Amino acid sequence: METFKSDIFNGLVISMIFLVIFAIAEIWRKAGSAEAEYTRKFVHLSSGVVCLSFGWVFHSHWTVLILCLLFISIIVVTQKMHWLNSVHGVERQSRGGIYFPLSIYLTFLIASLGQRPDFYFIAILTLAVSDSLAAVVGTSYGKKFYDVEDHQRTLEGTVVFFLITFIIVHLCLLFLTDLSRLETVLSALYIAMLVTAFESISLGGSDNFYIPIGTIAILLKFTVQGEPEMIKQISVMLATFVIVYFLLKKKNVKVSGITGLALICYGAYALIDFSWAYLILLTIVVYSLSSIPAEYVDSKHGIRNIFYLSINAFFWVLVANYSGLEYSHFFLPFAISVTSIMSVLINYQLYLNAQEKMPLSLLLPVNKFFRPLIVSAVFLAPYFIFYIPEPAVIFLLLGILVPALVVRTYHYFQKYGNKMSGKVRILAVVILLFSAISFVIEDYFYNINSIVDSLFHFN
Repeated sequence: METFKSDIFNGLVISMIFLVIFAIAEIWRKAGSAEAEYTRKFVHLSSGVVCLSFGWVFHSHWTVLILCLLFISIIVVTQKMHWLNSVHGVERQSRGGIYFPLSIYLTFLIASLGQRPDFYFIAILTLAVSDSLAAVVGTSYGKKFYDVEDHQRTLEGTVVFFLITFIIVHLCLLFLTDLSRLETVLSALYIAMLVTAFESISLGGSDNFYIPIGTIAILLKFTVQGEPEMIKQISVMLATFVIVYFLLKKKNVKVSGITGLALICYGAYALIDFSWAYLILLTIVVYSLSSIPAEYVDSKHGIRNIFYLSINAFFWVLVANYSGLEYSHFFLPFAISVTSIMSVLINYQLYLNAQEKMPLSLLLPVNKFFRPLIVSAVFLAPYFIFYIPEPAVIFLLLGILVPALVVRTYHYFQKYGNKMSGKVRILAVVILLFSAISFVIEDYFYNINSIVDSLFHFN
């Protein structure tokens, strides 16, 4: 009862502080001495600093949830009523005001479950300070720009974000945990690189979500590893980024798209193992070897297209990692998600070879339906023979057949896609459908530890 009363009282105090922060920002904005970008970052920084105390002043995550829902309600209502221009007055479209309280609650919940208020503190401090200072420096002093879809980022702001994040994580781990000095440095370097990569490709204020969630997730997973494993992970991550960059730097992919693909490839390695990352890397290699003329592509692939192309594969990576079951149980839908993209790419390349009267590939005379079968068989046979449990032959047949069905279904529906972005979304939906069906078939016929029952059993 005492903890409940304490949470209510502290919640009321925190709510009053938030209202004061909004009032100060509005007065500053109406005085005409500050642009909306600066008042918005003032609210961001001040609110983040206040939220740092949540790990110690609140005992229940339900209190934090109620507080965050009230915050979201204020943001939504004031935006619709065109109030609170100190927050909503920026020209760019942003949902950061909604992502911010949502990420605060989820970070608090994760920290509470793991009993790590120190990790909550680090994640929110990174969100509050690194993001705010990077935006201010980028806006005021940025000279070197790079595109993230329709938005522009500055190299200066990105560098500042990396440096501030490294300092925050290093010092906090050094003083708040029992990690050795070298472990704090390695953890800070690893987190700074990954979170900076996420921040550099985020759109519409989604960095307010990715920064704290990514930071606390990495802290929980990475800090329990020893120094040799930490050095190995950092080395593999750097190698992945370098390899993907050099494979795609001359292709029709933006920097944001290259960054996204490198993150996904490394994520498969870090969360599962090399055999999963290798299949993604192989797809990137196939694309790097393709030669699609510029006139056949209406725009470069940015992070949005890469997101839709890779979301299915990465979904199965996440499910495999957090389900508690054997990774191999989820390899079939994952492999289908990856090889389907590879099959579509190779099929399109063969079509262009014919259109441009280029030297015909050996696969060109083969029937359109059988081309994906050959592609899947070549790339998947070694995996299903050595990686998947018995009966490997049946899984191999599914893995070969389904990508061919994906290609044929996509070719039928792609005419409804608006330009390249629309076609990519259609492909993502088709792959999701067939990979999910394959997973259900796998579970139904082979009853591998009752996968579906385990995933949805909450008792």
